[in-house]
Amino acid sequence: MEHQPISVVFVTHNRKELLHQAITAIKNQSVPVEVIVMDDASTDDTEEMMRTDFPGHIYARSAVSLGPSHQRNEGAKRASSDIIIFLDDDTIAIDKFMIRDTLRDFNQPAIGAIAIPFINILQDNDIQKGAPDSDEVYLLHSFIGAAFAVKRDLFLALGGFRPQYFYMGEEGDFSIRLLEAGYYIKAGTAAPAHHYQPPNRVSYRADFFGRRNDIFFLYLNSPRQYLLLTLISTIIKGLLWGIKEGRLKNMGAGIAAGLMAMFKAEFKNLKKPVKNSIFLKFHYLKKREPLPFSQLI
Repeated sequence: MEHQPISVVFVTHNRKELLHQAITAIKNQSVPVEVIVMDDASTDDTEEMMRTDFPGHIYARSAVSLGPSHQRNEGAKRASSDIIIFLDDDTIAIDKFMIRDTLRDFNQPAIGAIAIPFINILQDNDIQKGAPDSDEVYLLHSFIGAAFAVKRDLFLALGGFRPQYFYMGEEGDFSIRLLEAGYYIKAGTAAPAHHYQPPNRVSYRADFFGRRNDIFFLYLNSPRQYLLLTLISTIIKGLLWGIKEGRLKNMGAGIAAGLMAMFKAEFKNLKKPVKNSIFLKFHYLKKREPLPFSQLI
């Protein structure tokens, strides 16, 4: 009996060589796949490479950069399978059973998403987001966008990622809304993928959007009674981190942008605090992860 292909969504921007490796690896999986490439305004001939080397696969390019959140949402709309695998364009599925084992991780109705294990192979050999063992279901507070799987209908029902995040932070925002909907994120048991994130990566964009989106997350999701205290704590931590890393100007600009956004109508309309119990459970999971499902309170 032939199985339905599993939709694999790549978001890419000017990394055609790594993307080529990533697609080649995913096509060698033990299960059939539907490859979807969402191109965030690449200028490095990615489109020509897709047309020449991977004809017939779903490919869409935006004329301007709209960010990973927007592109993942659009990729999800094009996906045809019940479970979507999202991978960055620099995430290589080394083990051919990665998708098979990830699908098996959806072994309880309350599991809405899987954090697929990966190694930042240019930095170290530490496995990120993987389960300590396969004897227990381990829960996480969030996944990392480089490699995760999610139930398609659930992802779309929750509105996917908020594109206002543009870059960084969208995973936690989606994860807390997933938790409020009654679903959890499981630490994956598949063999880790290789993520080719450069070592010691430093960029203004990461500094700025990282701190700005810390503010976004709290403003959009925090219950009123926790908002002020968590905002103050987050601002102080962000400034201290900027001082420690010698990039206070970048991170200070991000914090300022986040605070100013709180007064804009477009963001006020997005504000939907979660229940107190969900906010506390989210932070409990963050502190205790990977948490055995049997120990969840």
